[in-house]
Amino acid sequence: MTELGGAFPRDVAGLERLPGIGPYTARAVASIAYRIPTGAVDTNVRRVLGRVLAGDPAALGPARLQAAADRIVDPQRPDDWTHALMDIGSTLCRPARPLCAECPVQAFCRYAAGERPRSTRTGSRGKSPTATGDFRATTRWLRGRILDQLRAATGDDWLTFEAAIGDHPPADVAASLRALARDGLLELDERDANPRARLPIA
Repeated sequence: MTELGGAFPRDVAGLERLPGIGPYTARAVASIAYRIPTGAVDTNVRRVLGRVLAGDPAALGPARLQAAADRIVDPQRPDDWTHALMDIGSTLCRPARPLCAECPVQAFCRYAAGERPRSTRTGSRGKSPTATGDFRATTRWLRGRILDQLRAATGDDWLTFEAAIGDHPPADVAASLRALARDGLLELDERDANPRARLPIA
């Protein structure tokens, strides 16, 4: 109210300055509401672009993935483009058993061409948890458990994350903490050996 006279920001930089608005939300609002040609990278879009461009969503870091999303977004219809990528990710390019044969970008996709990531974690009988559809093996489950722990913390105290959560090792926990911080869902302190986090202070 003080800086903008009550006008809602209409660009990515302005949106990101709002409390609780992270990189994804800012770009989703910019592309869908204001039709600004910027790539909104949520979990589904990250999976689609990661598989198409590298065969594995984990192969591209956040900066490279965001740059790719910004580069390929339709400049005339960024809103439709954003919705389309999200829909492809949620209905076709699923975490387990993706429907590659039905995907409109199959011809350009390195994952569909056979460049698949090798599993690093195994469940019972040697099968990959993600291949069997185990939700506990997903980043979304891990992010939810992190937020559960932070909501259960008392007051404004920092909570230290030093152990595995479920089957996710500390390195995966740290990566999810950084992703949640980028999305504006928590405050993160990585100055010590073990990261500390708390919910944003209003």
